[in-house]
Amino acid sequence: MSVRSLHRVRPRSLRGPILAALVLIAVVVAGMFALMLISVRSLDTVSKAQRRTTAMTQATIQLERTAVDLETGVRGFLLTGDRKFLEPYEQGRRSVTTQLARIMMLSDGSTDARVKAISQHFNAYVHDYTEPLVNGSAHPTMLEATTQGKERLDELRGEFAALSTEQQGITLDRRARAQELRERMIVLGAGGAVLSVLLLVGLAYTLNRRVLIPVRRVSRAAERLERGALDTRVVAVGPGEIGQLARSFNAMAEALAAREEDLRVQSDRLHGILDHTTTTIAVKDREGRYLLVNERWRESMGQVGEPVIGKTDDELFPPDIAANLRVTDLEILRTGEATEFERDNHTDGRAFHVVKFPMTTENGAVYATGTMGTDVSDRRRALAEAVDASRSKSEFLANMSHEIRTPLNGVIGMTELLLGTELSAQQREYAQTAATSGEALLDVINDILDFSKIEAGKLELDHHDFDLREAVEDTCEMLAPQAHGKGLELLTWIDDAVPTMVNGDRGRLRQVLTNLLSNAIKFTEAGEVAVRVTADRDRVRFDITDTGIGISRKAITKLFDSFAQADTSTTRRYGGTGLGLAISRQLAELMGGQIDVTSTPGTGSTFTFTALLGEPTMPRPAARARTLPETLNVLVVDDNATNRAILEAYLALPGVACRSVDAGTTALQVMHESARAGEPFDVVVLDGQMPGMDGIELARAIQLAPSLRDTGLVMLTSTSDRSRDAREAGITAYLQKPVRRERLLEVVSEALGATPEQAAAPTTALTPAAGGEAILVVDDNAVNQRVIQAMLAKRGYAVECAGNGREALTMLSVRSYALVFMDCQMPEMDGYAATAAIRSREPGKARLPIVAMTAHAMKGDRERCLAAGMDDYLSKPLRPEELDAVLKRVLGATSDGSEAESAAGTLARDPFDALVDDARMRIFRDDYPEIVDQLIELFVDSTPPLLVELRECATAGDGEAVRRTAHKLKGSCQNIGAAFMAKLAQDVEQSCAAAPAELDALDRVFADTRDALRAALLEDRA
Repeated sequence: MSVRSLHRVRPRSLRGPILAALVLIAVVVAGMFALMLISVRSLDTVSKAQRRTTAMTQATIQLERTAVDLETGVRGFLLTGDRKFLEPYEQGRRSVTTQLARIMMLSDGSTDARVKAISQHFNAYVHDYTEPLVNGSAHPTMLEATTQGKERLDELRGEFAALSTEQQGITLDRRARAQELRERMIVLGAGGAVLSVLLLVGLAYTLNRRVLIPVRRVSRAAERLERGALDTRVVAVGPGEIGQLARSFNAMAEALAAREEDLRVQSDRLHGILDHTTTTIAVKDREGRYLLVNERWRESMGQVGEPVIGKTDDELFPPDIAANLRVTDLEILRTGEATEFERDNHTDGRAFHVVKFPMTTENGAVYATGTMGTDVSDRRRALAEAVDASRSKSEFLANMSHEIRTPLNGVIGMTELLLGTELSAQQREYAQTAATSGEALLDVINDILDFSKIEAGKLELDHHDFDLREAVEDTCEMLAPQAHGKGLELLTWIDDAVPTMVNGDRGRLRQVLTNLLSNAIKFTEAGEVAVRVTADRDRVRFDITDTGIGISRKAITKLFDSFAQADTSTTRRYGGTGLGLAISRQLAELMGGQIDVTSTPGTGSTFTFTALLGEPTMPRPAARARTLPETLNVLVVDDNATNRAILEAYLALPGVACRSVDAGTTALQVMHESARAGEPFDVVVLDGQMPGMDGIELARAIQLAPSLRDTGLVMLTSTSDRSRDAREAGITAYLQKPVRRERLLEVVSEALGATPEQAAAPTTALTPAAGGEAILVVDDNAVNQRVIQAMLAKRGYAVECAGNGREALTMLSVRSYALVFMDCQMPEMDGYAATAAIRSREPGKARLPIVAMTAHAMKGDRERCLAAGMDDYLSKPLRPEELDAVLKRVLGATSDGSEAESAAGTLARDPFDALVDDARMRIFRDDYPEIVDQLIELFVDSTPPLLVELRECATAGDGEAVRRTAHKLKGSCQNIGAAFMAKLAQDVEQSCAAAPAELDALDRVFADTRDALRAALLEDRA
């Protein structure tokens, strides 16, 4: 029978019989105790009654004596007439009542009649006989009184005698009853004791025979089993648990025998493994003595055939090797944690991957250390070869990418030039197809190039301070036309807890965001794409949510693998290399974060990535103040719930009460109700495209209601083709989605008739103090040259221009100048090299003032310029007040107050919120009207070549050339006031790379900026 089947047997238990015997003994003892208790109580009752009878007898005798005293006192008084003889009478008379009451209390039912008779006769004796004689109310003769007293006293004595006789009888009965109870108790005690002894003897006999003897049998068998006799068995007989104990012992013995056999087999296997494994294995106790080693360890440590067990490392190896081995052992004993490392063997120089681990007891105490070592010499060699091969492959891919980009650049460039010529419709279609195909091929090559850089370990982050909110909003604004072209809502929501200024790689952050956002737009046909930025502990979290086609769970598992796509079929609808998400994942990890996705097929996806962004190294510039009333009622009208939530969050300011509705008709109803309640809305922010009543229709309806027409109206839209209709409908401000928070608050302020608070402007302009000498402007950008030339000419200076540092040196060798404005980045010779050459020629001559001009505004730029030998520093775009301050510091020019208002105007508006900086355009129109046309046309003519050059550099993968060209483009845009385009160029400059989408965005923005500049000029003239 198996052990399992033995445990399934449920024998009859001894519990019942043993419990029955114990219960019987308990019942007998309890019965004896109860009978004895009853007898004791009965005996106690008899004893109490006897004591009562005795007390009554004594009280009766005392009463009888009192009667005699009464009679004696009365007779003495009658014989002598002296009242002294009445003293015994008086004492007895006073105690009679108490004595009679005591007798009545001590009497029981059998003597109550006798006691009552005695009481009556005694009272009659006192009241009828003694009291009249004492009081003198009766006057019998002596003989009559004596005779009557004797008769009455005899009668009382007879009653007392009768009572005494009755009490004696009762006492005798009670004594007999007490004796009977004593005899019964003796009999019960003896019988109970005998019965208990018999029961206990029977129980002891049964336990000895049925329990102790079988247990001793099992105990002796266990002793034999302990000594190693695993074949020991006991006879499995006996009732209940005793039989089960024997069967369990036999099962245990069989299990031990089976386990011993298994242990022997496992031991044989273990020794086989230890003897033949290629891994070195050793176990040491806490003192470092070897408890176990295998043959591979002996071979690797040079101990073949040597006695190792029981010895320490100090006894087996040289001191330096033993010390190194002991240090790691002590660390394991101290920490109780395993450790891994690689070491080179001291005997043959082979490399081993070593794992040292603690061996612990059940309570966690370390009692030994184990060591396992794997020979990784071949693996290390193969890994090095694989790394070299992978690096060579990546370098090959990078080189091939550049080689491919060179002819591709020619194809794209010539195609674009071809598109600029007169072509037939069919020819233009063919050329456009070729250009589109070239751009698609360039996207593929760019992805491969980035991936090869990551694989080759050459991709590094460029950490610098930047405005996080601006970077996110710029990216969304760049991709907005793509989303709006598909009829999608593009929403941006940046939480208040997200820091504005951070330190990190702005270009790579935008690359990840652009990739995820472009994918979301590409895979979404209807609905919305939302970007949510939140603070996640010490990281910033970006969530890009779309309502697109979604991704299956199977595709998600490989989505971030290189060259992986959700749809790999030949009929797939969406193209791409499959590298974008792999690059994004590695960039996110480089930035200290991670990337993840959740998706439901047919519903949409949410891509999430985090980035660890540091604190800015430079203080954040002061924010521009906005003028808003202390209390403000704002109504948001938008059919998109997400957009309503974003606008409500952006308008959540102290004193601002914001309410939102989802339709124009509802908005009209709410506005009328608020107006009737005396709390009208001050501003209504309405969506341009809504079902039913759109934004324009709602604005017209508001203007038609007299009680509502004073409300300021701000419209949000995805297109710009209804601006004229919006103005005609009374809309104050017109914003394109996605909306920047700062711009939203500014237009709300403008809708109320307020303007942003202006910074204090310089109150005076300057007049020349250069002694008639000209000023030299060194800049390779024609727009920049023309702008600063006009600004200096207005201040009365003669200006000459040089295109680079080499030309400047030539001009300086011919004539002298009062001041040099030196651009820092130029071809052939930059500003730093030119300044160094100028300073090298100056020993013994007067120092020529040199002012640096650069489009950079990063930490350390000013210090670098001053360290290069320049005297002052100006950042582009040049501001009149800053130029005046430099002229005053360098040349000591005096002021005449001609440009105070213009200078103040330059700070009146944030130039990044519009295509054209209106304040800067006002400066040009007001202060330089004679050259404003030239400036605009110069910008229009010089920018396309820069855009072509930028695309060529990006196509060639020349990061430094991209940076230089973008820097030149940024400076030109800043000087003309093309603020938004300048920001796009700055992004490209900082990242030293330009994706096709960014280049396309620059082309589109340039076209819009060109039209905006010309429109601003025409508007002013009108």
